[in-house]
Amino acid sequence: MTKQLMELIEKLRALKQPDRRVDIEIAMLAGYRREIDEKERRVLWFDSNGSDPVRIPPYTSSIDTAREFARFLVPGYEGGCSWELGFGSARIDDGPYIEAISPEIALCIAALHAKIKRETEEQL
Repeated sequence: MTKQLMELIEKLRALKQPDRRVDIEIAMLAGYRREIDEKERRVLWFDSNGSDPVRIPPYTSSIDTAREFARFLVPGYEGGCSWELGFGSARIDDGPYIEAISPEIALCIAALHAKIKRETEEQL
């Protein structure tokens, strides 16, 4: 799992703007599942709790959904984010300060770092 998380971190770091394809990868990590409706010839998405189709949240463009992702991935975390002209930063628990093109993306990266750290500590 750590390798998958590191690959997603690298994709997020490379973003120059929000990206719906990366949002899909984050959603899948957050428990969303995909089904293909052959009759309608379309893809349907379902969150981990539902049986009705939903839209993939805009993790890379919404601070609220980035925060929800962080809460899902790292329950009980402490952290925050900030933004300045042209970039954002975030930190979760005692992890590193992460800078990215936006605070939403920085928060997603910080959550992934915190998840990796917690998994590593649990293995010890």
